[in-house]
Amino acid sequence: MDKPLSLKSNHRLKSGRPSSSMAAVQQEGEDTLSSADLDWMMVTAFVYLQNHHYEKSIALLEAALSFDKNNVEALKQLSYAYLITRRYRETLVVCEKIYDLTVERNIDVAPVYLIQSYALLGMDQKEQAKDWLLKYQSFLGPQFHG
Repeated sequence: MDKPLSLKSNHRLKSGRPSSSMAAVQQEGEDTLSSADLDWMMVTAFVYLQNHHYEKSIALLEAALSFDKNNVEALKQLSYAYLITRRYRETLVVCEKIYDLTVERNIDVAPVYLIQSYALLGMDQKEQAKDWLLKYQSFLGPQFHG
């Protein structure tokens, strides 16, 4: 059975103060989350992301990744949150991590290509952005090709 967060630290995570609660959890010596707690963090981060609370989403996703650094879904959400907040370099770093983790697994990374394209465009690297956009389009099928 997974080791759950203590009631005290779990309450802090759910209280809407994710960035400070992560440090508190680590200070208390807790180094694991139950799968239910990790699921809660992922769902809550997604809800924050959908409701334009990007900083809260980022804090939860970074916290989730501190417990499971290879969580591809958390990385995908984080890459999008970084993109939306114009943290283009961080976006690209996370995209590279996703590619490293998915190179031998059958995981859909096409949306990550699009995120990478937008990040490069935000950094005014238009040619590279175009290359990643074309890579993204190649996954969509012939009806989407110009």
